[in-house]
Amino acid sequence: MKSGARESKRGEIVVRRARTHNLREINVTIPRQRLTVITGVSGSGKSSFAFHTLFAEGQRRFLGTMTGQSRACLDQLPKPDVDRIEGLPPVISVSQQRGPQNSRSTVATLTDILDYLRVLYARLGTIYCPECQIPVTAISPERILSQLLDEPERTRLMLLAPMVREKPGEHRALFKQIFKDGYVRARIDGEIIDISDVPELDGNRPHTIEAVVDRLVIKPDIRPRLADSLDHALRLGDGMCLAMVQKEGEWQERLFHRHYTCGSCNRSFSPLEPRTFSWHNPQGACPDCEGTGIRKAGTETDETDETNETGQRDQAQAACPACHGRRLNPVASAVKVNQLGLPELLSLPLEKAKAWLRSLPDSYEDQVEHLISLKLVEPLISRFEFLDAVGVGYLSLNRSTQSLSGGELQRVRLARCLGTQLQGGCFILDEPTAGLHRKDTARLLNILREMVRQGSTVICVEHDLDFIRAADHLLEFGPAGGKQGGKLLFAGSPEQLRKKADTATGKYLADAADDASDEKNFPAFKTSDNHTRGLITLEHVTLHNLNDVSIRFPISELTAVS
Repeated sequence: MKSGARESKRGEIVVRRARTHNLREINVTIPRQRLTVITGVSGSGKSSFAFHTLFAEGQRRFLGTMTGQSRACLDQLPKPDVDRIEGLPPVISVSQQRGPQNSRSTVATLTDILDYLRVLYARLGTIYCPECQIPVTAISPERILSQLLDEPERTRLMLLAPMVREKPGEHRALFKQIFKDGYVRARIDGEIIDISDVPELDGNRPHTIEAVVDRLVIKPDIRPRLADSLDHALRLGDGMCLAMVQKEGEWQERLFHRHYTCGSCNRSFSPLEPRTFSWHNPQGACPDCEGTGIRKAGTETDETDETNETGQRDQAQAACPACHGRRLNPVASAVKVNQLGLPELLSLPLEKAKAWLRSLPDSYEDQVEHLISLKLVEPLISRFEFLDAVGVGYLSLNRSTQSLSGGELQRVRLARCLGTQLQGGCFILDEPTAGLHRKDTARLLNILREMVRQGSTVICVEHDLDFIRAADHLLEFGPAGGKQGGKLLFAGSPEQLRKKADTATGKYLADAADDASDEKNFPAFKTSDNHTRGLITLEHVTLHNLNDVSIRFPISELTAVS
């Protein structure tokens, strides 16, 4: 143990006798704050070492800081079969594995971009009435009073002050404060209860609590009392008041807010909060599809609903007819910042969305609004640039992660890691060039180099020769797969491996200068003279970003798509 501690002080990750899966007593030292590439033939033990040994140990150490109850809620890899690992920084795995499928997950949610946009729209958004399509204006207490007094005489009325809206907790202190303020009743999750007899609430469930300020009947001399009770309700409810009016034996609710009421239909709206714009939260999600944006099974269909607002078709999962695939409820969808709603912003190509964000601070003359927009726009622009840098700048923010390829998903996750600007950690990547065109490989390498420059350790499982040549340090496992693998064949620089040239990767590096090397290593593909002639034809394909593609390709022949 003392020897390993001394070794790790040199800025190295020291692994001793790793035996996970097919690994054969691996002893290796990996430099920190460098780019290390792990390579080798399929099944040689690369993933067993990188993910099931290094990452599994890093995860085990992190979860060891949590309580047993918290650990039970998380998926944990088995403890790696290894004698000792020293000098291991906090580890983050950026894999191609999808994990549990979540229909609410999008590029915006996975990169945390939505979190910033939710704050932006909550702070600077203007509510437009979904019915009247006009901006919601302020309403005075006098106007609220006038509307209530317009009810027929002898109408029963209750005034309630919203105190808590969909927040978990037992809220005992709140009930004590309501009683101290002189109110004897409250409506808890829709049921009116005496404050002295409030049942114990489940602290893990969200609750809505409203203090009952007054119960009265509309009559000629009620105005002074109603005005006084309304004033108390607005102060207690932080500008909000819930009026329950009994009509034909049924209680009807009318929410008033002195800042958010439609001047045409007199509909009142709640104050904007970040959760108003989250389709993971009941306050923001479309009630029909519950925030998935997809038509529920068994819902009646018609052809016009097969296309959502971005022009994407999907016969298996048609867009929700209520929100048209936007995931948000009508109120959240109707809020605009600089004349643009959140669903429209999320559907824009990244370049257009970035241009809109850049121009946003200059659209505000008010100094406070200008500073708010500036503070929120800066981290958003940074995350947009990281998405572009890792080669997925063509994606829109509302693109479902279920529709991404493994390589795309990994690079979106990588952009998220870059956006957090974590430093000093160890990032383990699984074939980051998968699905990436060769011209974009250099851009990805530059990003990883910048991470290293800022103090991170980057370890990649990779076969791409450009990546292998660019590594600071190289590990090759082999010599074959399965039981014939699990040996560390080489540890050193790419140049040292090229000169050694007695492993599969070494031979490729040695032959890389020969332009015809690829042709030498792969046999020519010959088409049988007796193959069945014919064509597979696709017409007018518009899935995701395909722009009305019509194409034919031959049967019984090898076709490459690039």
